[in-house]
Amino acid sequence: MQAGKQTGKRRLQAFMLCGVLVFGLMTGCAGMPLREKGGNTPLTANLRADAAGVQDAMPVRADLDSSQMEYVRFDASRMDTVAQPLLDIAQNGGSQEDFDAADTAISDALYDAATMYALIEIRYSQNPADEEVAQEALTASDILQEANGVYWSAMKAVARSGSKQRMENHYTLAEIEYFYRYDETADDTVQELTAKQDELVQQYYTLSAAEPIDADAVRELYVQLVELRRQIAAQQGYDSYAAYAYEALYARDYSPEDAQRLWAAAKENFLPLLEAHRSGVAPRASKLYYDSSIPVDADSILAAMSEVLPQISPRLMEPYTYLTQHHLYDIALSDEKMDAGYTSYLYSYNEPFIFNDPTGSFYDYTTIFHEYGHFVSMYRHGSDLLFGVSDNDLCELQSQGMEALFLPYYEQIFGEADGPVIRDSVVINLLYSIIEGAMYDEFQQKVFAEPNLTPDRVQEIYNEVAAEYGYDREEGYETDWMSIPHTFDDPFYYISYAASAVPALELYGMPQSDAVAAYMIVSDTNPEEYYCSQALNKAGLSDVFDNAACARIAAATDAKFTY
Repeated sequence: MQAGKQTGKRRLQAFMLCGVLVFGLMTGCAGMPLREKGGNTPLTANLRADAAGVQDAMPVRADLDSSQMEYVRFDASRMDTVAQPLLDIAQNGGSQEDFDAADTAISDALYDAATMYALIEIRYSQNPADEEVAQEALTASDILQEANGVYWSAMKAVARSGSKQRMENHYTLAEIEYFYRYDETADDTVQELTAKQDELVQQYYTLSAAEPIDADAVRELYVQLVELRRQIAAQQGYDSYAAYAYEALYARDYSPEDAQRLWAAAKENFLPLLEAHRSGVAPRASKLYYDSSIPVDADSILAAMSEVLPQISPRLMEPYTYLTQHHLYDIALSDEKMDAGYTSYLYSYNEPFIFNDPTGSFYDYTTIFHEYGHFVSMYRHGSDLLFGVSDNDLCELQSQGMEALFLPYYEQIFGEADGPVIRDSVVINLLYSIIEGAMYDEFQQKVFAEPNLTPDRVQEIYNEVAAEYGYDREEGYETDWMSIPHTFDDPFYYISYAASAVPALELYGMPQSDAVAAYMIVSDTNPEEYYCSQALNKAGLSDVFDNAACARIAAATDAKFTY
C-alpha cells in the first residue's frame, strides 16, 4: 500500500509506497513457528494441483480477463458442505481418492472465499466513500474468516484421526502438525478481534479522507487499534505486537531489536545524504511535476514499459504481455479512489492485479514500475494462501529494485533534458524510503511498548522520534504520521521499505549489466520460500544491517547525482 498523496512534506512531491495484498498463514495456531524458509516445500493442492510438490513451479493461471472476474458474495454454507466429507473420513475412514477429492473441494472453496474478498477490496479501493461497498467488504472479511475456521477444523479432524496418513500426499509433516494443533477457541477469539480491527481501520480511512483531518479523533482511534493489536499478539502467544508482526505477519528473519541497527544507519549514512541533495533536486523536479509535456496517462506509461523492459531483460516481457492482454490493472486517474497503490493476488485465478491511485504526475511512471516488480514475482511464484507468509523485505526489494533498473532509461522515457532531473528525484525518494521506513518503525515500536498509552502520549512519541530524523523543521510535521495508511492498516510494514531501498540503491550504483543479473536472481527468489537475506546473499548484494556497507552504498549514490 502506498502512502497518501499529501503525505510527507519533505518529499519532493507525492512519493508512492506500495504493498502486496496477499493473505497467507490463515491459522489460529498460537505460538506456532513459521514454515522454515529455504527448503523445498510443496504447494497446497487447489487450482495449482499440477504445480504441487515442485518448488517455484509456474502457477496454473485461469487465463481470464479482469472483466470476467465478478464479485459475488461467497456462500458460507458451501464450506460446511465441502467440509462434511472430511469429517466423515476422520470418523469412518476413507480411501486416498476420497481424501484427495475432499481436500481439493474444500481448498478450492477457501480460495474462492479469499478471491471474493480480494475483489471487493479492489472495489472498495476504487471508491471508499461507497458505504454499500464498504459494508460488503467487511462482510466478505467476516465470511473469509469463518470459512477459514471451517477449513482448519475439518483438517484438524483428519490430522487427529486414523486417516492422518492420507494427508501426506498433499502436505508436509510440519503442515500436518499445524492442522493437528489448530485451536478453534483461539481462532474464534482472533476472528472477533480481527473483525473489530477491520472496523477501526475503515473508520481511519473515513477520517483520513476529511479535509481538514480531525487529528484528535485519529489519535484516539490509533490508541484503540494499538490496544486491540496487543490483545491479538497475546492471543497468538507473543509478548509484544512488534514481535508478532515481524515474525507471523511479515516473515522476517530479524527481530524488532535488530531493526534498530537500520535506524542507526538511516540517521548516520542516508539522512546526511538526503539533506545534502534534496534542496538541489527539489526545485528542478517541482517544475516538471505536472508538466503537461510529459504524458502521464495509463497508455503512455504502459507504452514506455513495453519499450524499456526488453532492453532490461527479455524475461520481463512475458509477465507484461499477460498483464496488458488480460487488463490486470486499474491505474486510471479518478477523484474517487483511495490514496493507495498495491498489487493484489486473486487466488482462484492465480493472477495478480495492480491497483493504483495516480497523482497525474511523472511519479506515476515510477509507481507502476514499482508495482510491476510485485506483479512479476506473483506471476512467477503465485501465493500459498495457507502457509505462504511472504518476506515483505524481499517483496519490496523486488519492487524497488525494479524502479532502480528503469533509472538508466529515463532519458529515453522523458527526454535528454528532463530524464536526469526526474531520475535524481526518484533517487531522493528512495532515500526517503530508508529514512521514513526507519522513522515509522521506531515510532511504532516505541508506541506499542508504552505501558499506559494515551492519545497525547502517541503525539509526544512521534514528535520525539521525528526530531531525530530532522522532521521537526517543517511546519505541520506533527500530523504527517496520520496520513500513513500503513500505521493503521499494516503496522510494522514500513521497515521493509528501508530494508529494501538500501539494496535497491546498491543496484543503482552498479554497472547496469551487473545490476540486472543481480536483480533477476532476486526476482526469481520466491518470497514465500526464502528470506530477503538469502536472496541478497545469492545475488551478491550487501547485508543491509552492515553499517560499513550502508556507508559505501550512500557514497556510491552520492556520486551519481547529476545536477
